[in-house]
Amino acid sequence: CGDNEMERDDVRQFRKSWIRQGRNAKATLKLLPRNAALSKERALLNGWKRYNGDAKAALGSLPEEERQFWISTYQSYIWNHAATRRIEMYGSQSAVAGDLVLIDSSSCDVPRRH
Repeated sequence: CGDNEMERDDVRQFRKSWIRQGRNAKATLKLLPRNAALSKERALLNGWKRYNGDAKAALGSLPEEERQFWISTYQSYIWNHAATRRIEMYGSQSAVAGDLVLIDSSSCDVPRRH
């Protein structure tokens, strides 16, 4: 995992310790600071430990709102990387095959559904 300059230092240290500890939840939990800022991470690690590394079960130990938050965050991450790659490859000045394009329907003779 590369460093993200926008990532908080405590989060970066936590992530690195997780990798350094060989994804050992028990060992990583001992290194995790007890502050509210990392409560989601603590809950996931506890779930990871409780369910012996079963990621799906660990996520299931979070409240529904938390799971939806993480899913939405990951979807945004994927979208941003795909959009960045598309712009790097083709630029942003015109549409290319495969782009979704919104056409101003007021300037077209497009039948409207009522």
